[in-house]
Amino acid sequence: FEEACSYMNAAAAECVARALAAAELTVQDIRQIEVVGGCSRIPFVQRALKQAFEGRELTTSLNADEAVAKGCAWAAAMLSPSVRLAQLPLKESGTPA
Repeated sequence: FEEACSYMNAAAAECVARALAAAELTVQDIRQIEVVGGCSRIPFVQRALKQAFEGRELTTSLNADEAVAKGCAWAAAMLSPSVRLAQLPLKESGTPA
C-alpha cells in the first residue's frame, strides 16, 4: 500500500506549500497542526504531512469525522444566500473563542 502511494509524499508537500503561500505564511508561522478526516488516521498520510511540515508533531485532539462535518456545514452556509452567519471571534491562538 505504502509503495503504491509513495508519490503522494511530494503531493502532500506541494499542497502544504500552496496553502501556506496562499495564506502568506511559512511553516514556522504555524503553531499547531491538527489533522482531521478519515485519511488522517492512516500512518502513511501522517508521516507525509509531518515531513511536509518539517518534522513538526501533528495533533489529533478533535473528533476527526465531526470536525470535517462541521467544516463542510460551515462552508455550505457561507456559500448560501439564505443563511446569515455570525462573526466567529478568534483568540490569538487561532482557535474559536
